[in-house]
Amino acid sequence: MARHSLIAFTALLLVTTASRAETVEKIVITASRVPIAADQTGSAISVIDGATLQAHQIAQVFDALREVPGVEVSRTGTVGSLSQIRIRGAEAGHALVLIDGVRANDPAQSGAEFNFAHLLTAAIDRIEVLRGPQSALWGADALAGVINVVTVAPQSGFYARGRAEYGSFDSKEISGLVNAGGESYGAVFDAAWLDTGGINIARTGHEADGYRNLSAGFRARAELAPNITLSASLHHVAARSETDTSDFIGFLSIPIDSGDFTKFATTYGRVEARAVLFGGAVETIAGATLTRTEAEDFTSAFSAPFAVAFNDRVKGGETKFDVQTNLRWDGWGAQQRVSVLAETMRDTFDMLRLDLPSADQNQHQRNSGIAGEYWIGLNENIFISLGARHDWNERFADSTTWRATVSASMPSAHMRLHASAGTGVKNPDFFELFGFFPAPAFVGNPNLKPERSFGYDAGVEWHAMDGMVLDVTYFHADLEDEIFTDFFVFPNTARNAPGHSKRQGVEASANADLGRGFTLDAAYTYLDSQQSNGEAEVRRPHHIASLNLDYRFVGARGLVNLGVDFHGSQRDTAFLNAPPFSMPVTLGSYTLVRLAGSYGITDNIALTARIENALDAHYEEVFGYRTRGFGAFIGISAKL
Repeated sequence: MARHSLIAFTALLLVTTASRAETVEKIVITASRVPIAADQTGSAISVIDGATLQAHQIAQVFDALREVPGVEVSRTGTVGSLSQIRIRGAEAGHALVLIDGVRANDPAQSGAEFNFAHLLTAAIDRIEVLRGPQSALWGADALAGVINVVTVAPQSGFYARGRAEYGSFDSKEISGLVNAGGESYGAVFDAAWLDTGGINIARTGHEADGYRNLSAGFRARAELAPNITLSASLHHVAARSETDTSDFIGFLSIPIDSGDFTKFATTYGRVEARAVLFGGAVETIAGATLTRTEAEDFTSAFSAPFAVAFNDRVKGGETKFDVQTNLRWDGWGAQQRVSVLAETMRDTFDMLRLDLPSADQNQHQRNSGIAGEYWIGLNENIFISLGARHDWNERFADSTTWRATVSASMPSAHMRLHASAGTGVKNPDFFELFGFFPAPAFVGNPNLKPERSFGYDAGVEWHAMDGMVLDVTYFHADLEDEIFTDFFVFPNTARNAPGHSKRQGVEASANADLGRGFTLDAAYTYLDSQQSNGEAEVRRPHHIASLNLDYRFVGARGLVNLGVDFHGSQRDTAFLNAPPFSMPVTLGSYTLVRLAGSYGITDNIALTARIENALDAHYEEVFGYRTRGFGAFIGISAKL
């Protein structure tokens, strides 16, 4: 059944090799650290705009990323549980996440990754997903790619919008956004509240695991002079997730009903000054960013082999200062630019074990780097970039990374060729270096080396006819010194694996204006991700696909969306309380179907309705953890 579904889906993707004609040039930031047209970079990049998120009624960024080629998602249960994103088969911590220019990866999270469980879409203007090694521009966490979340920017004038929704699992959502400003100043305020009674994520019992999230944000800008602009942003999230602990049923560890919970709070902030001189030939940006996270976990006493309750509070933080200068000029019949960047950051990690004070920790590390990129555009058809970066870290050896990209359009053949190659680096996280539990549970390894990767991709974008486009990209990456947890030594610890881990595959994307109000977008990824010993990496399916069919009617006043996400079977790990302590398991494939509709009863008020998991698929994204079944939701949205 799953195989036939995939074949049909892939056939549909290849048949509908078309794209809606863009009336506005798509501008991206992540690919070059400056605004650039998407077709002027050789890097593989996808953009999800805020209008699409609203039209498809997607409340969380995690769910939107299911539809991006090269991206795999996994959630430990239901809404609010740990939600991980993997790019091209790499680890979750190998992707750098930016929120309005702030590095949002959590130094106090295992893998120093970003937990997508708490990021809502209510105020998002666009999401950029840049794939491939990007450390040459973005530093240590961008080994496999960058996810850049950009919220609504201040504009002149006044407008407001809001939305309310209620539905299955006693779910409630309210969000609002207000903008006010003039020609030289502006501010945006937003807030969102999500509350769901949830489901029981354990295989036993009936206790529902609920989730609450209150998010708020603020952005402001002011022109201090005709060529000097000051801007600031601040985001705060407070959330509480109920979950279930794992216990050994016989030899096998699976989740069971318990009173576990996690309280999470985070703040992201940035202040930036921008000066543009000589008609745009020289631009300098200086900024300071702040990230603070705090998580309190309560784990009940059911979890063997410790047989005691754990209550810990973990804090993470990053303070960063950066300055970047861009020089632009025309010469030798070409557009040219040189960008130079310098930055320094300090990460902190504080752990307070309320049940075991002897395990308390207070750690920090500093990293500084300089980077540069040269970009040239020849004859408006060929664009080339070369970049490099050098980092100094107080705990590890210095590292140097590089990246090169090329984009070449061939108008007569209706094609664009694009390719990129580069290196990436990922430093060990605080847990891997210093441990979490006292011996004999898990101890840190201060002798760990950073992970390093070399990767490349090459693809073709084909304009079939009248704006029709199909993009197919091949990618390959080799990871060296991969960090893994060694369960075969006592106490457990982290080590660098010998040899190389390989990731390779194909990404395909297509979209089409089918006429009569119908549009279609589709994506497919084939992935082969292996450990250094040749075994398949966990939670990396070979096949992932998505499809969105939209129908707009009554002058676009009404919209119906059909969304289909296919996720192939994948390998996961089950833990045992006796040798060999773990064993591989296979999680079956699944298909999620979403139906969403909206109708504007006036120019400013619309009614919305949505069905999630319309086929009531029963599936697991992580071994042992249940997920939500069929759900129905209704709402109303308004704007001024």
